[in-house]
Amino acid sequence: MAKVVLCDDHQVLVEGQRRILERLGHVIVGVVVNGHELVSFMKSHVVDLAIVDISMPLMNGLEAIAAVREVAPSVRCIVMSMYDDPARVTRAFYLGAKGYITKSVTMDEFERAIGVVLSGGTYLSSDLTGSVMEESSQAIHEPQQYLGRPVLTQREREVLQLIGEGKSDKEIGAILDLTAATSRYHRDRIKRNFGCETTADLVKLAITEGLTDV
Repeated sequence: MAKVVLCDDHQVLVEGQRRILERLGHVIVGVVVNGHELVSFMKSHVVDLAIVDISMPLMNGLEAIAAVREVAPSVRCIVMSMYDDPARVTRAFYLGAKGYITKSVTMDEFERAIGVVLSGGTYLSSDLTGSVMEESSQAIHEPQQYLGRPVLTQREREVLQLIGEGKSDKEIGAILDLTAATSRYHRDRIKRNFGCETTADLVKLAITEGLTDV
């Protein structure tokens, strides 16, 4: 029996996951709707497994997984997403996910993924293409290959996601409890490190990094 938290803002999908997990004997200890809520929940609850969507406001699922690794390193995370592109799948494993399944998987495969990850393994959705599987496998076994390119800090990734969502420096500061000047500092640093000149360039970077799909 595992203690499970569900992180998704689609109620119908969450209820389906809940029914399957409870039938398997697991306990749903919480349901949250964005990454900030997930990280906050982890700080005060004992959790074995988190099933996390990617596309959520304020802090998406990938950034949440990275933050969860800081506050609750023993928690195993599975991404369940509509996206099957190499960038997001690879990023998920690089940031610490132990499983990645698409929302089109069968009930049997969903159950199989849960079992594999809770047993200490990693799981890739069977409907992912061969090229995605190959690249994601490299992310699992050779994460050092990604260290040769510029890397966003956790705070920069939070700021960049909000830029991608169209937020101003003042709005970003209010959401992240920063001053507008500090938010602007992070914006300028990202521009400098990644060769971005305009806000449009930053939005494109946010999309490339899997932070937003705007």
